[in-house]
Parts: sequence; C-alpha cells; structure tokens
Amino acid sequence: MGIALAIKEMPTNTEVFIMEFGARKKGDIAELCKLYEPDYGIIVGVTGQHLETFGSVSNVAREKCELANFIEKNCGLVVYNADDELLSELLSDKKCCLSVGNSEEDDVFVSNVTESYDKTTFSTRVLSCVNDYETRLLGEHNAKNIALCVAMATNIMKEYT
Repeated sequence: MGIALAIKEMPTNTEVFIMEFGARKKGDIAELCKLYEPDYGIIVGVTGQHLETFGSVSNVAREKCELANFIEKNCGLVVYNADDELLSELLSDKKCCLSVGNSEEDDVFVSNVTESYDKTTFSTRVLSCVNDYETRLLGEHNAKNIALCVAMATNIMKEYT
C-alpha cells in the first residue's frame, strides 16, 4: 500500500520515482513488477528476513532476482552487490545486470574503503573512470550502497548522452 499511496500523492510532472519492493512470500516481487513495470533495479543483498515464509536464504535470493528477470525482458538495467555470493550465482550471466563489488573483475569496483569516527571514504571504478567519495554515513556497507547508486546513475546518464 505504501507505493500506491506515494504514487497517489506524487506531483503530475514527476519524471523519476524510486521505490523499494518488499517481499514476504514467493511471488511478491513478480506481482510488484507487473503492477509498476520498473525499468531499473538495485539489489543490495540477501538476508534471512522472512525465513518463516521463504524457508531458506536461497529462496529469498531467488525471489529478489525476479526483479532482474522482469527487467531483462524489458531491456532495462539491474545493478547488484556482487559480494553477495547468492546474488552473484544467480545474476552473473544476465546481460541486464552490472556487478558492484570488491573484486577488480566486477563491472564497478569499490576500493580503498576507510572508516573513521565521522566519515567513510572510498573509491569506485565505473566505466574505467576512478572517483573518490566521502560520506558521513559510517561503514563499508554504506560505501557499497552508494556505489550501487553511482553505478546505476552513471549507466542511466550514459544512455542519455
């Protein structure tokens, strides 16, 4: 209901709408994809949430990857956390997907993550361009989340230039 309510309140001139798809059971992501037809997606990672309805972490991963299955059919783009082994196993061969991770083989390489008491700094290599970032968000996981967004934004902008 949250997505529907947000859309109802959205100004009519809205060009981009970012939403989070949540799943409590098998089929939820596919249903949301049919309803909202996303062009792009970011899959951050897989955790043991809702194991009572999914039964295993691998079932959670397969459910999240339904987003990539839908987007691939529509020639869109999905970026995913390649350091999550389950996601890498399920998504590495999909043409619509870009990997973001700590390996130089990833499409987007996150490196030099340094944490202090008040900031996290890191570098990304996207499309053979290296950029340095600093955020007040603390933790390596936040560097990865920002890198996922950088990867998506960079590739979307590439489409329009």
